[in-house]
Amino acid sequence: MKKKTGFNLAEVLITLGIIGVVAAMTIPTLIANINGQRYRSQFKKTISTLNQAVRMNKANHDWDFATYSWNGCDNPNENIATIFNNNLSGVTCYYDLAFDLYEFNLYHIEIGDTHGFTLSDGTIVGISEEFDSVDGGCTLLPGKTVTEVLNNESEFNYFCVGFIDVNGVSLPNKEVSCSGDVETTLTPDKPCIVDNKNMGDIFPVVFYDSTVAPATNASAYILNTAK
Repeated sequence: MKKKTGFNLAEVLITLGIIGVVAAMTIPTLIANINGQRYRSQFKKTISTLNQAVRMNKANHDWDFATYSWNGCDNPNENIATIFNNNLSGVTCYYDLAFDLYEFNLYHIEIGDTHGFTLSDGTIVGISEEFDSVDGGCTLLPGKTVTEVLNNESEFNYFCVGFIDVNGVSLPNKEVSCSGDVETTLTPDKPCIVDNKNMGDIFPVVFYDSTVAPATNASAYILNTAK
């Protein structure tokens, strides 16, 4: 009598079914983890790149966000567009991102019509139209914190806000938000944790003096953690 070897059809089908169920449960989590890490790394890289550009401009020309507002993409004079055009390669400028490039939704920061750039790697940097109306540029007043200025309407015009979309025009075009019961707010110093479920590719930021910094506690968490 021959000894049975291998699997019969029913056993193979059951095994494949189990593998399929496990894959359906784990692959979405794996993809979320990979995308989350990619978005985190790109956000940190972009923040560093923008800060280097404005500080280089300050060192070479002695002006930064505190001195000048927007004044258009092609204006050769000293303005925000000039900072990035002159100090970064491969930059494309847009007068209105939502009209010229793509639609986006921000839930925790109001920026109205948005100017902006695409960087050489496809990252989008959006800048509020508030730049047009700011008298004297974007600066953090003496003795004020980022949170205080962001949450005080009487001082808001001294500040400029925007976002970084690390995934460019590609989806999900989702704003990063805090996990659990912690509200996502314009309080970068408020403790917050972001898991991969709440990870997005859009990070609200603020522009002031020679600095680009997180505008929400969710963005701040991503920038300040090593995960």
